[in-house]
Amino acid sequence: MDRTKFHEFEIGGLKFTASIGAVGPILTASQGVIPHGNIPLGPTVKLDVIPEYMRLGKPAMFGLFNPKGQAKIRLEGLTPEESIALAREFGISIAGVQDSPTFTESKAWQSLKAWVAHHPKLAIAYSSNATYLPNWYQQALN
Repeated sequence: MDRTKFHEFEIGGLKFTASIGAVGPILTASQGVIPHGNIPLGPTVKLDVIPEYMRLGKPAMFGLFNPKGQAKIRLEGLTPEESIALAREFGISIAGVQDSPTFTESKAWQSLKAWVAHHPKLAIAYSSNATYLPNWYQQALN
């Protein structure tokens, strides 16, 4: 069992796992997504339509974008509703939506808080290099 994993979510035949990595909390697409990718969780990640699909006249497909505007995880096969449900589960900002969830308002955040309580030594060890969400450990203790 992976002791760094704190939250899992399956939707539309795809599996997503949140865990603690070298840069802090990360989301990994671990099943059904090509390529398998990961992206740091927190305020810098956003759900948006992948523009090249629109330019090619293909149906809209969503992706999870990093701050540089790169689609790090393509959500091929998910409906718009499923993509939004994924974003809400992990507190990912949704492009064009005013009331987008934040990571600290998500189910994944609640799971992270429980993980910190259950794995205090691991949490401390991983907290020092968190570049995308620097205070996640301190916030999870509250």
